[in-house]
Amino acid sequence: MSALAVKALGPGVHAVGGVPGLYIQKVGNGASWLLNVSIAGKRRSIGLGGYPELPLAKAREVAKAMRFRINHEGADPIQERKDARAAAKAAAPMTFAEAVEGYFATKPDTPHNQQWREALLKLKLPTVAKIQPNDVEAALLPIWTETHETAKRTLTHLKAVLNWATVKGERQGENPAAHVKLLLPEVKASNKNHAALPWQQAPAFMAALRREAGSGPRALEWLMLTACRTQEAAGARWDEIKDGVWTVPASRMKMGRPHRIPLPSACVEMLAALPRRGPFLFPGHSGGPISDSTQRAVILRIPGFTPTDGRQLTVHGLRSCFKDWADEQGYDHRLSELALAHAPGSKTERAYARSDMLDARRELMQAWSDYLGAR
Repeated sequence: MSALAVKALGPGVHAVGGVPGLYIQKVGNGASWLLNVSIAGKRRSIGLGGYPELPLAKAREVAKAMRFRINHEGADPIQERKDARAAAKAAAPMTFAEAVEGYFATKPDTPHNQQWREALLKLKLPTVAKIQPNDVEAALLPIWTETHETAKRTLTHLKAVLNWATVKGERQGENPAAHVKLLLPEVKASNKNHAALPWQQAPAFMAALRREAGSGPRALEWLMLTACRTQEAAGARWDEIKDGVWTVPASRMKMGRPHRIPLPSACVEMLAALPRRGPFLFPGHSGGPISDSTQRAVILRIPGFTPTDGRQLTVHGLRSCFKDWADEQGYDHRLSELALAHAPGSKTERAYARSDMLDARRELMQAWSDYLGAR
């Protein structure tokens, strides 16, 4: 086939002759050369390049030379290309994003770990081999004073990622995040807890919340009724609930221990009303668990409920509301602490107090549910 004839060909795969197995593939406005050969007894198709950048005469030269290497030298061009790409990738310095992904690939795929993976991916840092303390300082400075507690936890996870990269041989020397606090401004510790809803306003807040539709309001309602944490409510699964008890697995608990929560009657009624659209009680748009931000957004759109100190109400502060109510009602401190999945008492006391007081907590959670108002 002549060069002119090749140019006139329409869409499809066409043998052009001159070299056995040489074809041109035309798709739309593009075209490329293919060489069909047998390598170690297997039929393989090798791309030679684009047309017309690689003209017919040159394509025949390349195809002829490649067939000679395959038939007379035992070459495998496809494997050679794979090896070359792998070598190039191995030689390329690891980016910070690759280090974050690699580190969290070794951790359980929990909402907690997903949250910190996403937080670290937002940091602007060079390749891990080049990261210096001043780079870490520059990355953390924008959030260091505004969201200090979050920034400190971000720094902790950043240290772990860079330690992982060092063990993998991607960087050398001291961890550049180890002493970066010396470069950052001092922030006075705050004695304020999360902004909490006054417990006297809790029934009115619950009534307003129940008028909101969607997974976010339902997850927040579940959180209030069970006094659980944001991520625990967001990741709640149908298979975690049995015989009126919700068992949150250790992988989703802050303390790393499974936590049993006796469900009050309002939660049981919720379960009967919730549609089952997958494994999660409160699925997001993608089918996975809803995000923390979804629950925060719900609080922002319910007006008229502000903590006494004037700060913005937080999701975590709803747990404090439960604690304040329990204290005011005279419930045992240990009982309410267990309901919050805290570890009350000294280390020695905790070693001997192995009961989670499930039956007593069932009465507590039902009383709290009754106070919030029956569904």
